[in-house]
Amino acid sequence: MVGRIRKVSPAEVWGYWLRYEYHSRSNVRELLDTNFKDVVPYIGKKDYTNPFANAERLKGLIAVRRRIIERLPSKIDWWIASIDDVDISKVVLISAKVCRDFTNGTLKPLDAAINIVSNPSLRVGKHANNVNFILKNYVNLVLEPSRMIIIGPKTGPYTVIDGVHRMIGLFLYHYVEKRGPLKSREAYFGVIDAPWNYQFD
Repeated sequence: MVGRIRKVSPAEVWGYWLRYEYHSRSNVRELLDTNFKDVVPYIGKKDYTNPFANAERLKGLIAVRRRIIERLPSKIDWWIASIDDVDISKVVLISAKVCRDFTNGTLKPLDAAINIVSNPSLRVGKHANNVNFILKNYVNLVLEPSRMIIIGPKTGPYTVIDGVHRMIGLFLYHYVEKRGPLKSREAYFGVIDAPWNYQFD
């Protein structure tokens, strides 16, 4: 079972997610800077008891991740949690076409890591940008301290809804290249009552 550290509000999760998206993706930053200027001043703040600020951040996150946010289960208890080797076999990637293609339909991060290394055809065509990004940056993806966001019942499976590249990078680094066991890593963990495997495209 994922080790739960402390309970957090949905507003903290949305705020973290939006902040990461804004600072790591130029297309997200451009969209928000251009069309959601009223949201931008709240992105770096952590005032999660402020209802107006929370609403603004959620508005911004919906603008960039609507398909995921609107399809999440209605009841989620959010935690900061630690994941390690004992949990990692229960992790699956969000059911989007790119993840299904990477994994030949299994949604398992290990299959994605193996396939992007062993299947040169994934490095060209529609998935080239994603695959080449992971292959070029997976060591940095493993080392960066950012949290992934996962949801699932207490006993798994756990679905990665944000941090797919980082999760594949972890598997590539630790299990394909065999650089040692995964050290505990913090994630936002949304506890739900039943497995969730919504197909996005």
